[in-house]
Amino acid sequence: MTVEMCAEIRIGDLVLYSPQQVTIEKSWEFLSDTATISFARGLFRNADSGSYQNTQLANTIKVGSPVLIKLGYDFNFETEFEGFVTSISPETPTVIKCEDAAWRLRQTNHTASWSKISLNELLVYLLSPLGITFQTAGDINLGKFLVKQSSAYKILSELKEQYGIYSFFKAGQLFAGFPYQSNPKRIVLDYANNIDPTSRNSLAYQTLDEHQIKLKGISHQTKAGKPVTWETGDEDGELRTLQLPVNLTLEEVKQFTEEKLKLYRRNGYKGEVTTFGLPFVEHSDIVEIVDNDYPERNGACRVDKVSVSWGGSGYRRTLSLGQAAI
Repeated sequence: MTVEMCAEIRIGDLVLYSPQQVTIEKSWEFLSDTATISFARGLFRNADSGSYQNTQLANTIKVGSPVLIKLGYDFNFETEFEGFVTSISPETPTVIKCEDAAWRLRQTNHTASWSKISLNELLVYLLSPLGITFQTAGDINLGKFLVKQSSAYKILSELKEQYGIYSFFKAGQLFAGFPYQSNPKRIVLDYANNIDPTSRNSLAYQTLDEHQIKLKGISHQTKAGKPVTWETGDEDGELRTLQLPVNLTLEEVKQFTEEKLKLYRRNGYKGEVTTFGLPFVEHSDIVEIVDNDYPERNGACRVDKVSVSWGGSGYRRTLSLGQAAI
């Protein structure tokens, strides 16, 4: 039984069904998910009238237009991407580049300072004027905080670089906190049937013994006193130091350090694996890989990144695997 690939792309008032190629990059590691769509011709259906017509897409689509990408088989669609147009080329094929709701964060400019602020308070300040909702796995004390002529996008990016607080969008809502704290779906992948044979060589199995690490978190205090520190990991492992926000409590330093350690330690599959368009897998989900030939290698792990491709070579989903899951 054969199945037919299908696509539905909505850009502003246009509905397009015949893209030449679609590529999408999604990850909790990046603040923004991105998509690129190419069209060989401009046949589209008007969402209001339902009529079809030809047009020069580059003259019709504007930067900032909302975008919804649905892909699937036999007209059973999954929503793969929601966002906005960031650029459109006038050449043929027409190439449209898109970014998720993070594009709206780039259009802002903030100058402010706080002697002490929490993550929730900062997110309310940044996102409420945009009408964007957010979710965190728990409030975090950021201590003294200063921003000067910075977009909300840049501020959230600096939270990641300086404090290890990651932000990403799902279904238009921002999640901010430590990786792997969102509630995941669990998807079973049969090694023989769901995984593209051409990608199996890029998949490896690793135990914790292969990479020992010790992590030390440090939070300096503005008042007199020693820095607050916490060490975790393997006693004889490679030592790495994590500089944290000032004036954190011991419990907060412990939380930061333990969560960061999860990104370094892996037990189970590592690398990338390419599956077909279905089953539908998103980043932060848990995939359980079942290998009937080598059942001792059955294991589950989080997905760090999803790269989707749809076009002449088929509908594929490449998963970058992360931390082992129970």
